[in-house]
Amino acid sequence: TNYLSQFSVSNKIPLVVNWTLTKDELDNCNHRDGSFSRDPMAHGEDASPSDYTRTGYDRGHMSPAEDNLFDPDAETESFYMTNMTPQSPQLNRNGWKWFEEETRLYAEQYGEVVVWDGVVLTTDKVINGVRVPDFLWKVVYVPSANKAISILVPNETVSGKTILRYQTSVSHIESVAGITLPIPSSYDKSQQSNVFDLTATRKSIEDAKTCTSP
Repeated sequence: TNYLSQFSVSNKIPLVVNWTLTKDELDNCNHRDGSFSRDPMAHGEDASPSDYTRTGYDRGHMSPAEDNLFDPDAETESFYMTNMTPQSPQLNRNGWKWFEEETRLYAEQYGEVVVWDGVVLTTDKVINGVRVPDFLWKVVYVPSANKAISILVPNETVSGKTILRYQTSVSHIESVAGITLPIPSSYDKSQQSNVFDLTATRKSIEDAKTCTSP
C-alpha cells in the first residue's frame, strides 16, 4: 500500500525499497502493533520470520513501521518479510533508528520526503538461506528544498547521531549499489551529502497531534 520493494528471490532480501512520507501522514495517534509475517505477494519465495531466529541479526525494517502508522493496512504490510533484511542489532536499534527519526523530522518541517534505501552485497554471508548485506544505504530527498541527505553504513555497530559520519553522495550510492535513483535532474547527485536546516523536533511532531482518549 505504501512502499515499493524490489525483492531478490535468490537472496531473500529487498535490494531497494522506496516510499514517500508526508507531514499529514505523521499526524496520527496509532501505535506500532504489527508482527513479522510472510508477504502473500511473494508466493512463498520470501524468507520466513523464523529464518532470523537466534542468528544474531534483527529483522531490520527498510520502510519503518513508524512511517506507515497512518494506515493500519500499511503498518501491517511494513512487517512483511519483503521489507526486511538482516541487520546488526547495534545498527538497527541505534544509528539506523536515529536516522529514521531524523527522516520524519524532515517530513514534518518540509512537508514531504521521498526515501529510498537498500543494501550492498560484497561477500557471500548467508544465514538460513538469507543473504546478509555488508552495507546499508539510505537517500532522503526533499522535493520542496531540492536537497538530499544520503548515507552508506557498514552492517555493524553504529550509534545514534554518529551515523552522520557515513554521509556520501547519491552518485556514490548509485555506483556501489548498481542502481539509478529517479531524483530530478535539477539535483546534482555528485555533491556530498550535508545535513540541512532542521528546526523541527520529535516534541513538535507530538505536540501537533490532536489525540484524545477513547
